[in-house]
Amino acid sequence: SSSGSLSGGNTLGGFIGNLTTSDGGSAHTIDLSNNQTSMAVTGETTNIGGFIGLLNNTFASAVHSTISFDSNSASGDVIGNGNVGGFLGGSNGSGAGTTIQHAQGTGGLTITNSSSSGDVTGNIQNDNASNAGGFVGYLSCKSENDAQFAACSLRQNTASGNVQGYRYVGGF
Repeated sequence: SSSGSLSGGNTLGGFIGNLTTSDGGSAHTIDLSNNQTSMAVTGETTNIGGFIGLLNNTFASAVHSTISFDSNSASGDVIGNGNVGGFLGGSNGSGAGTTIQHAQGTGGLTITNSSSSGDVTGNIQNDNASNAGGFVGYLSCKSENDAQFAACSLRQNTASGNVQGYRYVGGF
């Protein structure tokens, strides 16, 4: 667990700032369960999250990593310019596309039984600021080659608190 306050430039999270996975030809499994943070997080630019600032995936082949979050919680206010979320700030990827990816139903991201509480503010002074959410600021998922497989699963999560932003603003 972590508690207190955190401030800085970009890619900040109350528990993890930047989680990067790279397949390197073999699959990896990352499992974060039963963690909590009570951290006020203030960032000057983008990818600011109450639990994790940025999920950054660099997949070069069809072998992909699996990232799982289960029963984690983030409480505290989160402030940033863009990709600001109570739990996850933003996602990024490279390789076959620019999102969290997987091939034919393997790998991907799962967030279950997790929560965020606290106010989320995407800096409304900046008209370029976008993507503010009570749980996720920005998350882009896709499957390689076949759109019927979902790369991301968000189940039984909750968000509470006020959310403000310039555009692309959501309660969850």
